[in-house]
Amino acid sequence: MATLVFGERGAVFNYGLLSTKTSRLLKRVVNNPMQSFSEEEFRIFAKAKTFLDQIIDGQRLMEGEKGGFKASLESVEAVSHALRILSVLRTEQMINEIKDISDIKKIFEGIRDVIQVINERQFGNIDSDKLYLARNFFLLISRKFVSDAQELAQLHPPMTL
Repeated sequence: MATLVFGERGAVFNYGLLSTKTSRLLKRVVNNPMQSFSEEEFRIFAKAKTFLDQIIDGQRLMEGEKGGFKASLESVEAVSHALRILSVLRTEQMINEIKDISDIKKIFEGIRDVIQVINERQFGNIDSDKLYLARNFFLLISRKFVSDAQELAQLHPPMTL
């Protein structure tokens, strides 16, 4: 049984839903780089960027950086999940070997850059390798959160009156 980092159902559900939606939207970009999105879909990308900012902040905290970022329990939890996904991406050879800790932050920053370019509606400036990485990252992390949500549901079934 996997160890759950998030202490409540809401965080697992919210990040799982966000990751699933982001993965689906990125699939549309992969299939059609000049994709058009609604304002609601752009809000999803903005939330995905915030999630990636939290991951990067958590990574900075783990690297021992001082200042210039927002350290929080949520950022540590987010990076914990994200690091597990990087391990899967590496095993499946979707990313190169990670030589040192700075490579990890660069990977997360590359994924965030794709989301930022989409948010800025600069579709012609999307790096295709980073786009595929972002798509696979969000696909795998959404599966992880769904698995965690199922585990939480088994550990804490809903109560009936």
